[in-house]
Amino acid sequence: MRALTITRVFIAIFLLSPFATGADIDHPPKGWRHERTITISPEQCAQFSQSLGGKIESARNVFFAVGSERCQVNEIVCATEDDAKLVEKKLIGFKGDPTTVLRDQRTVFELVCQNALVGRIARYEFGFQPKKQRYEVRFDAVPLESCDYMRWNRLFNLFLRYDATPAGGRPAIEKEIEAFTKDSFEFGNTLEFRIHGQGDSEIEYSFEPEPKRVEREDAMGVIRYVFGDLPKKAGLPVVRVVAKLTSETYAESPAQKQNKKKRTKIRRTLQKGTERWPTDAKEVRDLAEKITKEMKTDEQKLAAILGWLSDKQNFRYAGNVTGSRYGVAKALEQGYGHCWDYSDVFVTLARANDIPTRQVLGWLHGVSGHVWSEVWIEGAGWRQVDPTSALGCGSDYVPYLVTNDGEISLVYASDVKIEILD
Repeated sequence: MRALTITRVFIAIFLLSPFATGADIDHPPKGWRHERTITISPEQCAQFSQSLGGKIESARNVFFAVGSERCQVNEIVCATEDDAKLVEKKLIGFKGDPTTVLRDQRTVFELVCQNALVGRIARYEFGFQPKKQRYEVRFDAVPLESCDYMRWNRLFNLFLRYDATPAGGRPAIEKEIEAFTKDSFEFGNTLEFRIHGQGDSEIEYSFEPEPKRVEREDAMGVIRYVFGDLPKKAGLPVVRVVAKLTSETYAESPAQKQNKKKRTKIRRTLQKGTERWPTDAKEVRDLAEKITKEMKTDEQKLAAILGWLSDKQNFRYAGNVTGSRYGVAKALEQGYGHCWDYSDVFVTLARANDIPTRQVLGWLHGVSGHVWSEVWIEGAGWRQVDPTSALGCGSDYVPYLVTNDGEISLVYASDVKIEILD
């Protein structure tokens, strides 16, 4: 699977290959082989209609292969769009994974792949996932100055408990939050976001209360909102955030054009190590050199780093702490982590190879909060890549936070609600 992963990463990130504009399983993308098709009988369709809750006119199971992997696509054509919505909802309930069930008007597609990575590739290359998607994101945020990042996700979960608890029980959780944050969190009054989503559309932000000052830094692609006195939630300062953004599969987000001297300064800033990304550590330098020693270009080096991370003999998606951020040294020593750890390791290894890289935070729509990365392509702009899956990022990645040094400016103080805007 490693060779497939590196090949797909190289195509997805660095080549703007043709992308399907709508779901089409009769014309598989390059590299995918059609193996067989099973047409479901009218009698079976009638049975499925009863179990799935919507009238089904026809259905077929189509089997594909890519490399040594297999992927099955079940196509279900319903009588009406309302029927399709019922079937979609029922299938998602059965599978528990909304990313494997997709609807195009009155047709529902179900992806059945043993390898989840192959399923994600299929979503983009067959056109099941729209190339471009617009979202509205809403959440409460507590501005951060610094924190113990291994406790970041646990504080988020305390706020979820707080919101789910009747008013009479909330004082006890407030005391728990006070004790939990003492000595390990420092709160502030500034939020830092990205200017663009994925692509050239700027993000629209609104806040309650409104900020007192806005600091826009186009060259680095970030925008800061500075607030005055903030209302309290569970004893901590909180801001209600609403963001409307567009995410486009494999798209570049523009970097502000600068003169050569300014561009060189920015590039060097994005190549430097930081407290979170220790590029000067000997073990990091040695590993970065080992991974990329036969590579000539930045594209080849990045593909090699992603390939190294995708090999479970080197690094595994594991660990008992959900939302972990172990730190690069510990993550490499133990050989495992979660998405934040993958991103930290990727950025550190890329910067150790003098490749301008930074970190992106947001949401993987229909799944959960997520952390991934972004590479600055000279003369083009920012290209997003997910080190956890070793794929370029599709339109289901919802990016709104960015960090150039590994520090982030907020912790969620509520559930994150994301709505697709038609």
